[in-house]
Amino acid sequence: MQQKNTKLLIIPLISLSIFMILIFGAAYAFYIANTSMNVANYQVVLPKATSLMCTKQDCGVTVTPAQMSTSNTDSTNAAATSTCYLNCTCSGTQGAKCNYNVTLIEVGTPYTPSPNLNGNREFTAQLNLASATGCSVQNTSTTETQVNTIKDKIVTNCSLTVPAGGSVSANVRADFKFYNPNIDQASQAGKSYTYQLTTESNVETV
Repeated sequence: MQQKNTKLLIIPLISLSIFMILIFGAAYAFYIANTSMNVANYQVVLPKATSLMCTKQDCGVTVTPAQMSTSNTDSTNAAATSTCYLNCTCSGTQGAKCNYNVTLIEVGTPYTPSPNLNGNREFTAQLNLASATGCSVQNTSTTETQVNTIKDKIVTNCSLTVPAGGSVSANVRADFKFYNPNIDQASQAGKSYTYQLTTESNVETV
C-alpha cells in the first residue's frame, strides 16, 4: 500500500517539474529575444557618397606702359591689381567630409622678375583665407609672396564637413599686385600674366 502511494506522489511531481521547465524556458526565450541584438532587425547605415564641386576663375594682370611709368613702389599703391576666387561646395550626408588642396598655377605668360630688383618684390600674390572655412596655409604665408615662389605648389589645405543642411561652401581668394619698382620697364610693359586657383580633391566619409 505504501509503494502504491509513493508512485501516486511521484507522478504529480514529474508533471510539476515539466511544467516549471516549460515556464522557465518560455521566460528565458522571451528575455533573450528582447535583450539580444537580432541581426535581421538591425543595420549599419554609412554616410552616402559625398561630392565636391569647385568653380575656378582665371586671374589676369596686364602691365601697361602707362602703369610702368608711375613711381608707385609699394603694395598699397600697386600699379596693377587683380583678384580671383576658387569656390568649393561639399555636399552629402551630415558628418561626411571633403578634403582638398588648393594650388596656384600659371596659365599665361611665365613671370620672370625684372633684374636688379635689389630685394623688392615686383609681382606678388596674397591668399586671403578670411572667408575660407577650414583652410590652412601651406608653402607660403598670408602676407604677400613673390608669385614665382608659390606657383604650382599646394598653397592651402582645406577641409569641409557637411552640416545638417546637406552642403557647405567656402571661397579661397587670391589677390595679385604688380608693384612697379620702376626698374627695367621695357621688360614688363605690356605683358599679361594669368593665374588660376585649382584643386585636386579627395572625398572622405566618416
